[in-house]
Amino acid sequence: MDFDLNEEQKTWKKIVHDFVEKELRPKAREVDETEEFNWEAVRKAGPVGLLGLNIPEEYGGSNVDAISNAIAMEELGWGCGSTALAFTAHNSLGCAPVSQFGSEELKKKWLPVVVSGKNKLGSLALTEPGTGSDLQGGVTTRAVKDGDEWVINGAKMWNTNAGIAEYIVTLVRTDPQGGSKSLSMILVPTDSKGLTIHPAEKKMGLRGSPTHAVTDARNSRLGTAEHRRDCDRAGARRDGTGDPICEGTKSLWAVHLGIPGDPVQDREHGDGN
Repeated sequence: MDFDLNEEQKTWKKIVHDFVEKELRPKAREVDETEEFNWEAVRKAGPVGLLGLNIPEEYGGSNVDAISNAIAMEELGWGCGSTALAFTAHNSLGCAPVSQFGSEELKKKWLPVVVSGKNKLGSLALTEPGTGSDLQGGVTTRAVKDGDEWVINGAKMWNTNAGIAEYIVTLVRTDPQGGSKSLSMILVPTDSKGLTIHPAEKKMGLRGSPTHAVTDARNSRLGTAEHRRDCDRAGARRDGTGDPICEGTKSLWAVHLGIPGDPVQDREHGDGN
C-alpha cells in the first residue's frame, strides 16, 4: 500500500500551509490572549475552500477527500489551535450533518451561506448540563410538533462556535418513549426567537475559539418541519462514516497532530533550528 500523498494532495498541502503561515500563525498568540476570534481568517478561508471541506461543489464547498481534510486540519492546528478548533467544529459538526442528511431545501438555503467566508459559521449542540457521552439515554432537550412548527425546550453546554454561528444543529428528543429512534437533529437559526446563547466560557486554552452554553428554554419555535431529521434515518454506517461525532473526532486528531510541540514536526514545518 502506498502511503505517500498524491500530487493533488501535495499541492493542497502547500496551498493550505501557505495560507496558514500568512493568516493564522502570526496572530495565534494574540487570538489566544485577547480571546478574540480571527474573523479575518474566515473571510479569506472561504475562497480557499477551507470552510466547505466536506460540502459538494454545487453548494459552494470544496468536497475534498478524507486525507486532504486531515491535511488541512493538521496545517490549521500548526498555525493556530483556536482557529483550527473553530474550523473543525464548523466543517465536521456544523456542516457535515446538513450536507449528508439535510433536505435539499436546507442544503440550498444554508450551506452556501456558511462556506463562503462572508457570513458566520456552523455549530452543533449535543452535550447537556447532565449529559455527556450518554446521548441516547441522557438527552433531555425536547422538541414537540405544533402544527407546522417545532417547539424546543432545553439546555446545551460546551457548544463550540455557537456565538459565531448562523445556525446550531441541535440534538433533541422528539419521542418521549426513548430508544434509538427517539432522537432527531434540528437546524436552529441563531436568530430564532427564544434561543439564548450565553457568554463565552472562560477557558485555560484555545481561548480564541468561543464555547457557549445555549438554552431553548422559552419555547423556541421553528417555522417548518423541514428543519427536522430523525437520527435513526440519519445515523452513521458501521464504519463510522456519516456520524458527526466520529467525523469531528477524526478532524480533532488531525488538529492535535499539527499543534506545535514536537521539535521534529516543527522542523518539518520550517520552524526548527
